[in-house]
Amino acid sequence: MIGHCGRIALWLALSGTSWANCSLISGNLEAAPDSRYALSEPVSGQPIVTDLQTGLQWQRCTLGLSGSDCDSGSASLLDWSAALSAADTNEHAGFTDWRLPNAHELQSLVEYGCHAPAINSSLFPATDSARYWTSTTSVTTPASAWTVDFTSGLREFGAKSTSRRLRLVRAGTGLASFDAGANYTPDAFTLTPQSAVAAGSTVTSNSVVVTGIDTPTGIKVEGETASYRVNGGVFVSSNGVVHPGDEVEVRHTAAASAGQQRSSTLTIGGITASFRSTTASDNALLTSLEFSGLALAPTFDSSTLSYSASVPFESDATAVTAGSADANASMTLNAAPLLQLTTSAPLTLAVGDNTFALQVTAEDGVTRRSYITTIQRAKQISSVSISGSPNPALPAQQVTITAQLSGAAPSGNLMFKIGDNAIAGCEAVALTGSGDTRQAICASSALPSGNLQIHAEYLGDDNNQASSDMYDQLVNTPPQVVADSSVQLLEDGSLQVAFQVSDPESVAEQIGVTLGSDNATLFDDAVLNASLSGSSSTRSFRLTPIADAFGAATIIVTASDPMGSSVQHLISVQVLPVNDAPSSQIQTHAQFAAGSSGLQSLTGFATQLSPGPSNEAAQTLDFAILQLVDREGILNSVSLDASGTLWVDLSGRSGVAVLSLQTRDDGGTSNGGEDRQTAQTARIFVGDAADLTVTITRKTPAAAYLPDALDLGQTLAEFELTLHNHGPVATEARLDSELVRGLSDPLWSCDSAGCSPGSGNAAPAVNVPLAPEQSAVLELSGQLQDSHPWLELRTRVRAVPGPAALGAENDRDTLIEPLQRSAVFYTGLE
Repeated sequence: MIGHCGRIALWLALSGTSWANCSLISGNLEAAPDSRYALSEPVSGQPIVTDLQTGLQWQRCTLGLSGSDCDSGSASLLDWSAALSAADTNEHAGFTDWRLPNAHELQSLVEYGCHAPAINSSLFPATDSARYWTSTTSVTTPASAWTVDFTSGLREFGAKSTSRRLRLVRAGTGLASFDAGANYTPDAFTLTPQSAVAAGSTVTSNSVVVTGIDTPTGIKVEGETASYRVNGGVFVSSNGVVHPGDEVEVRHTAAASAGQQRSSTLTIGGITASFRSTTASDNALLTSLEFSGLALAPTFDSSTLSYSASVPFESDATAVTAGSADANASMTLNAAPLLQLTTSAPLTLAVGDNTFALQVTAEDGVTRRSYITTIQRAKQISSVSISGSPNPALPAQQVTITAQLSGAAPSGNLMFKIGDNAIAGCEAVALTGSGDTRQAICASSALPSGNLQIHAEYLGDDNNQASSDMYDQLVNTPPQVVADSSVQLLEDGSLQVAFQVSDPESVAEQIGVTLGSDNATLFDDAVLNASLSGSSSTRSFRLTPIADAFGAATIIVTASDPMGSSVQHLISVQVLPVNDAPSSQIQTHAQFAAGSSGLQSLTGFATQLSPGPSNEAAQTLDFAILQLVDREGILNSVSLDASGTLWVDLSGRSGVAVLSLQTRDDGGTSNGGEDRQTAQTARIFVGDAADLTVTITRKTPAAAYLPDALDLGQTLAEFELTLHNHGPVATEARLDSELVRGLSDPLWSCDSAGCSPGSGNAAPAVNVPLAPEQSAVLELSGQLQDSHPWLELRTRVRAVPGPAALGAENDRDTLIEPLQRSAVFYTGLE
């Protein structure tokens, strides 16, 4: 079937199918979706639906129904005339201009994707699947008027006398040309957001042109204080209709506080766009603040407005970098623009306080906050160096005091002081010179005596800190030393040197003395100083050269007074050389076979040959034979050469010869020197000859002088008799006591095998076996007899059997000591 509008009724295509409610048929085109409408309730319980495409405002409920969801009352059934009257008198949702819709208007509500009812039941609930009146009369049949059947959505004639349902409409311009199949959706549009607007101001959007449609469509605006106008007309907030090519603007009141956003939503034919305005920020806080090369105190905090910092004199510039919490805020530094997070140009720092005011102006142009930073640049550290000449100085001697001052081109004066008192004439000495180093000079002959601390004080200037320095200036008469200027002594000797010290300003006991030598190989400084003696004006020391050293040296005697003055006295010392005796080690004997004759030599008979200490190494040695005892005539000649080789010319006889040999050098005997060694004894044996000796030694009493012992009642006397075989062969020794006088009850004893002790004057000790170079000790004891003037013991030793004992007196020994103090006078014995 073909409808009056030339549409094919979709419900015919779906004939035989019924629906209890309007729901979109799967696959059908949705002609009246929810997005096309805007539901509102200006008066509680009286809802209205605005068609955003047509601009028409509909009562949501069929006339006779009420409530927000049309769930109260019953639908009215009126003939066409009564329907018109009911519309004229109807008041709903605060409006009184309700009317009966024309055919085009009512048919615009048809949802062709639905059936029974063919309407968007979400927006128009409780709509009956029945015919609804329109205000349009049939041109061909005036007694009839058009109806819309919301069972199928078709338009049909109906007698005006018939009772039908009705839905009222208001506003709109009428839809004489409305076509439900036309394009009601315009092109998308954009409303440009606005920022930094004044709080509470009226904000109007940019205009947008309605394009992309070929039919009128609905318009509405949402949002607090939102309104719109079309083509420059009056701003309204109610829904309306726009046509292709219309210009639309949105307006609302900006938020009442700073930095807040307000949004309004404009909907044209189902296409929406938001218009946003943001009020200007009043945030004038910093988020960062940095000055290069220094640290702020306190540490930066956005709520802290005052800062300080200190830099040394060398830091003559800085730069600032700052960031604000609001990127749209503006900043100035000392009234000059400063960009966000951009390092400023270098800021010169003068000596002293430098104040930098960073002002942040919020986006609103009204709110401001100032951050004050004070940077103190230190003055240059100046440095004073002071000295005086001469130092030390004598009293009343002119002393020139010089001070060097370094800094940043220092200017002004220096004051020279002793302690807290300025030196007369040196109270304000002007600096001279140019550049960063200047000087001040003061000369004075009126410095008091003493060890003075002289200060130079600089008070500073605009670019330099104050500074000072001091030095010790000695004004004093040095002590005096009186001593010989030259002395001499012998090598390995010593000499006590006396000297006098004095000082006009201190007592002698306060004068210190030290000694030194310029020749460390001749004198040891530690030894010299250790020998110092005396504490008053008279002092002395002992010159003791290093052993075996001789030559020249200068002894420096340094005397210092309590004020630090000192004086040196030089003593020239000559140490004269003294020859040291040579030395050697000669063998005790040499042995040749029986019958040996002619010239013989024995190398190394004398060893360890030395002319003396190392400084006598150049001397030459020889050997002298002081005594020769050759009873058997075994030698024709004998000599010992400088190399220590023994030369003998043997006669062919057997026996023993005893030599007394002495080592000599050519160093001479000047200054008491010695050029020969103590004599050494050597024996020459030919064959098996032996040489025995005896030595008597008193053991007790211990007193060196026997009369002293007798006075103490010490009468027991003990003696040791030592027998020695000088070799080279073993033998037996016999000891004969030839005389015992001044000793009563003599008793002989011995421990050697074969020894026969006895008593009496002639008691022998026989058969004492002795190996070569072996000794045997016999003991004799008795009571001293002070009735005798002296004590006398005589002994003789000989070999038994074998050759006779040889060696001059070496085979006898005699001991004589006084027993009476007067014995020496009538015996002649010393």
